[in-house]
Amino acid sequence: MKEYISNFKENGYVVIDLDFEIINKVRQDFISILKKHVGEDKKKDGIRFLEEFHNLNIKNLNDTRLSTISDFNLLTSIKERLYDSTQGVIDSIVGNDLAVQKNINLSFQLPGDDSSLLPLHSDVWSGNSPFEAVLWVPFVDVHKSKSMYILPRKYSLKYHRTEELKKVSLSELFENEKDNFVWPNVKFGQAIIFSHSLLHGNIVNTEKESRFSLNLRFKSITSPYGSKALGDYFVPFRITPMTELGWEIYGK
Repeated sequence: MKEYISNFKENGYVVIDLDFEIINKVRQDFISILKKHVGEDKKKDGIRFLEEFHNLNIKNLNDTRLSTISDFNLLTSIKERLYDSTQGVIDSIVGNDLAVQKNINLSFQLPGDDSSLLPLHSDVWSGNSPFEAVLWVPFVDVHKSKSMYILPRKYSLKYHRTEELKKVSLSELFENEKDNFVWPNVKFGQAIIFSHSLLHGNIVNTEKESRFSLNLRFKSITSPYGSKALGDYFVPFRITPMTELGWEIYGK
């Protein structure tokens, strides 16, 4: 745990090991939902089904993605299961008075598909709170273009100063920092926890396998909110007795 905290403090992100039993069951649930929406034989090997998903040539991929996301978010205690899979790391990095994103996001990245790209950005640039941490969980092993890229803390921080951003376009920024970006190798059963204030994004998946991943944001419930407010984008998740008492006194 100390190593995780140290790495996060230094870099603004950390790759952690999840509770494999929990995350494997979550993946199995996801595969069952996805198979239902594409009419695939449920006996087919789950991992091969995901990595070879692009061979199915789904015509309405975005519709499939949206219907899968909708059903996935209805799974029993899904946010609690994802939180528990981190084995206490969320608490150690974010705190134990927590708000959580209302809905889990799912990303499908098929080889050669440019329809679901996230260009270089920091969520703070668009008004999000810098107190939010993202839990990013791949359902397959990821590396290189099948992963995502992150600009570590010491390089990202300067681009939160307006004068620095005014000097370069995003394409110039990417080129200037290309040697400093990290492309984490993350195996299934691991996850990335990162500050979305770090510059990050993805590129076209040029590997031979499809990638599926989820992301979910956590923040201290009492920390400042940006454009995504409590009750709107976030909901209470874990509240200590002291915070409950404090809110009673303030009439919340």
